[in-house]
Amino acid sequence: MFHSTGMLKKILRGFRRPPAGYEHSKRVARSGSVKQRITLAGDSRTHREILYYLAESDPDFRVRKAVAENPSMPVQAGPVLARDSNEDVRLALAGRLVLLLPEISRERQSQIYAYAVQALATLALDEVLKIRRALSSALKDHAHAPPSVVNQLARDLEREIAEPVLRFCTALADEDLVDILQTHPQSWAVQAIAGRPAVSSFVSQAIIETGDVPAGKILLENKGAAITVELLKDIVRKARTTPEWQAPVAIHKGLPPDMARELADFAELSVRDLFPGGR
Repeated sequence: MFHSTGMLKKILRGFRRPPAGYEHSKRVARSGSVKQRITLAGDSRTHREILYYLAESDPDFRVRKAVAENPSMPVQAGPVLARDSNEDVRLALAGRLVLLLPEISRERQSQIYAYAVQALATLALDEVLKIRRALSSALKDHAHAPPSVVNQLARDLEREIAEPVLRFCTALADEDLVDILQTHPQSWAVQAIAGRPAVSSFVSQAIIETGDVPAGKILLENKGAAITVELLKDIVRKARTTPEWQAPVAIHKGLPPDMARELADFAELSVRDLFPGGR
């Protein structure tokens, strides 16, 4: 059942040299009781080669879960555990990988980081909703969230998965946000992007182009949104038939006087009262 030492060393080069007690751990991993294997899997002193073996081969999910929860879990085991048949194992892995991100993100070009991102990407597509939900909640405002993983979560068809990432995650590139606006134009998704703490002029343009009225209002009221004069001109023009935008654009700090006068010509009376002197 247990791989030969030579084969494991070939697969897992880079693990530390086997310490005293390694042979005993091998015997426990191969033929120990479930209780012994769980203890071995959860012990941070267990050699990582043994932990990898348990993650890959142990028939009891409680053992594999203990590996996923172990602070010494080899990240190389991440892609294996991310495909585990037991959802509790996968959920435990998600939590462990998120905790590891600050440390391994210092070397984004390393193979270890690649293993972690590969595992997280698999979990971001997990068929079990609660796993994707946990990952979305953990990564939505995580400083070290992998862009490729949050991009996948942001495109999830389930609102409770995608919305927090769209609203808060700074790891999403503007190009991805615009693509999402063009291909995933549900109103809640557009509104989530419009309410982000910082919205570039590029993304603001794409939000208005969706024609989503509530999202446009949110954008105009968002002090962190960059809106160019040209876009304000377009908004004023569209405000003729979109009265919900009239008040927020009327008080927008970037609205030039000539556009304010244009808006005052057709705006509702309550909106005209917002202009200096009640134009």
